[in-house]
Amino acid sequence: MLRKRSLLLFLPLLSLLLSSANAQKSSSTFAFVHVTDLRQTAVSSADSLIQLANSTPSMPIRPSFVIATGDITEAGKPAEYERVKQALHNFTEQKIDFYAVPGDQDTRWTPNGKKAFEKAFGKTYQSFDYEGSHFLLLDSTTRLSHWGHFDREELDWLAKDLKRVHADTPIFLFMHHWTGRDTADARPIDNEYDFWPLFQGKNLLAIFTGHGSQDLTWTTRGVTAVMAKKLSQGSYHRVTVSPVLVTIERLSKESPKGEIVARIPVKGNRARSQLRVAWNDPNLPFLTRRRPTAVLEPRAFQDTTEGETGEYRIDSEAWKPLKRNSRDIWSEVFPTKNIPIGVHTAGVRIITSNHETLEDELIFEVERELDEPNRRWAVDLKDAIQSDPIVGDLYVYVSCTDKSVYALDKTSGKIK
Repeated sequence: MLRKRSLLLFLPLLSLLLSSANAQKSSSTFAFVHVTDLRQTAVSSADSLIQLANSTPSMPIRPSFVIATGDITEAGKPAEYERVKQALHNFTEQKIDFYAVPGDQDTRWTPNGKKAFEKAFGKTYQSFDYEGSHFLLLDSTTRLSHWGHFDREELDWLAKDLKRVHADTPIFLFMHHWTGRDTADARPIDNEYDFWPLFQGKNLLAIFTGHGSQDLTWTTRGVTAVMAKKLSQGSYHRVTVSPVLVTIERLSKESPKGEIVARIPVKGNRARSQLRVAWNDPNLPFLTRRRPTAVLEPRAFQDTTEGETGEYRIDSEAWKPLKRNSRDIWSEVFPTKNIPIGVHTAGVRIITSNHETLEDELIFEVERELDEPNRRWAVDLKDAIQSDPIVGDLYVYVSCTDKSVYALDKTSGKIK
């Protein structure tokens, strides 16, 4: 009996020690480089990539690796990837690893989709750990499209990957399309809100993107995000990670010696307030009006209610104020009478007392009787639909990015 009791006491202690070990941070300082939009063709020079490799020995800290956020090639052709691979020998000789995620230029023009990229670089999304930090490389591209989307398989992988990451571990995120800068009808990733909840309680420090061909820095949900111009334009980021501070420098033709665009404390991001939104429609006619509701839960100790503001907007309309009740819950009722039938978004944002903007959105649908067409049925498939449906006499046929083609009963929507 004593042995069993000792074993029961030992197991929680072992678990605690393992958790503590996973939470340990590196005591050393390291650096890495972020580049984007190489746009390599089969005949053009790879000088910008070679020049970057030649410049690494003179950097204050030699980078341990380089991460490219898409548009590696101009059209996703094997010959273009081959030119890139030849230039990468300059990094290999210095024992500097090179990672990449696909961009829309790599996937939208080629009938082979992402196969050429996978042959050149392996996985389209992955993660790795280095010196106590976690690096996430996501694939935001969709085949034959300029726009971005995270498919269900990738989101499921991301959720599983983040479960094993300790809450205090610094996380750096890399993807081609940007996030947190646009209205619902203009943002490049249509389901960007699907991946944000997965980072709740995690120490996400910075997001690195491309696609926009601009040197930009912004903040979304309290997280620093940066974008760089094309590498051929001389723009890239040099990032130094110390045990207490992350420093992001932008190097460009205008600032060849570099300018600091962000300093981020390694600790503290997981302690930020979390925005939770939902519908709260008691006794309200479903097709007449809606009540979006928002609350900070948990609320960080540094965020007081005084000076806090809440707003909402429908689709891309102007922001309107939310009202806060005595329980610090924000809400408002809006009419749907003049909103066209169909699916819409209600964007919600809270600006904290520390001037940090937290955003989320709710989806709603407007239906009416009268002479307007109504939805007869709806079905939720396993992933995104990028094709036009074909309507036959008995069935509606639609292909889905879960690699299936569905036949839906025209009358009931039941999957045949």
